[in-house]
Amino acid sequence: MKNKINIWNPTTGNKVVTLDELRELICKRRLFALNPLNKNSVKKLISVMTTNKELQQISAHYKSFEIRTFDHKKAVEVFNLGGCQIASL
Repeated sequence: MKNKINIWNPTTGNKVVTLDELRELICKRRLFALNPLNKNSVKKLISVMTTNKELQQISAHYKSFEIRTFDHKKAVEVFNLGGCQIASL
């Protein structure tokens, strides 16, 4: 699908992305949440199956392959729960 999703950021303004790009942004948030120190040695230990239900970042509650299968509605919902940026179709 080539539907465009608008992401509003209070600092940088609007950005238009595709559903695949939005899923990748959610996956990046997941990686950063699971690896708060952002060290390469720790990053290698995170697998596609790793989740952490205790983190406030909602994207860390899902496995990476689940994120990549989100439909538009679910992807926008998870993206909006995880930060100051607002996504809309």
